[in-house]
This record gives sequence, C-alpha cells and structure tokens, in this order.
Amino acid sequence: MNYTSEIFDRLNIQHIREFLLHGVPCCDISDKNYEDRIDELQEAAIKSVERGFPDNKEREAVVGQIFDYANALESVYMEIGMKCGMVLAVQFMGDSKG
Repeated sequence: MNYTSEIFDRLNIQHIREFLLHGVPCCDISDKNYEDRIDELQEAAIKSVERGFPDNKEREAVVGQIFDYANALESVYMEIGMKCGMVLAVQFMGDSKG
C-alpha cells in the first residue's frame, strides 16, 4: 500500500475525534505564517544550490527542476486535502442525521 492510500485509510472522523480528545506527541509548532515558513526554506535551498552550482546556466536548470518538483507536491497535496475535506464533510453530514 502506498502512503497516499494510507492517508485515506486513516481519514475517519473517529480518528480525528481521538486525536482531539487524547492527542499524540506532536511535532514542533511554528509561530510563523505559511508564507514565512515557505520563504525561509526556499531561501536556504536556493543558497545551497548557488553554492553547489556556480555556473548560472546549470544552476537555473537545477532550480527549475526543484520548482517543478515543489509544484507537483503542491498540486498533489492540495488535491489530497480537498478530497479529505470532502470525505470528512460527508461523514459529518451522515453523523448529523443519526
């Protein structure tokens, strides 16, 4: 089973309930907004690429590949998030009838 299937397998209102009620050890919570979190990591990645690829043409090609990869991640996880939201909405609607 791949990791995206596992996301949907865990997508259940009861799992979310348990998390909210009982919690789990969590990751570090950032106080930065979304844009700042992305910009900070992007800046660090670009500096690393600049150090590793001093040739401008080669560096631009590598940066282009990195941005293509980031765009694919953004698209895929946005779609997964939208699907998860719809599944949860359906579960909420089903629960409100009972």
